Amino acid sequence: MPQCEFFNACPYPQNPKSEIAVDGETPKSRYCEGNSLNCALYMLASSLGIDAIPEDLNPTDKIAAYAAIAEQG
Repeated sequence: MPQCEFFNACPYPQNPKSEIAVDGETPKSRYCEGNSLNCALYMLASSLGIDAIPEDLNPTDKIAAYAAIAEQG
């Protein structure tokens, strides 16, 4: 899978938590270097822009991403 188009601008790939393995896979490899369409940060960046991503948002926080997108829409 290709690297996420927001990889260099997104705060998550530089976050130490992105390297903690869960079930043998790191969130960074799953979301940033895997299927970014499943990432809450990708949803926000593609809908509202990269500056809309809060520093503490995790790729699995889809409910928060949906709420932020709905609030702006």
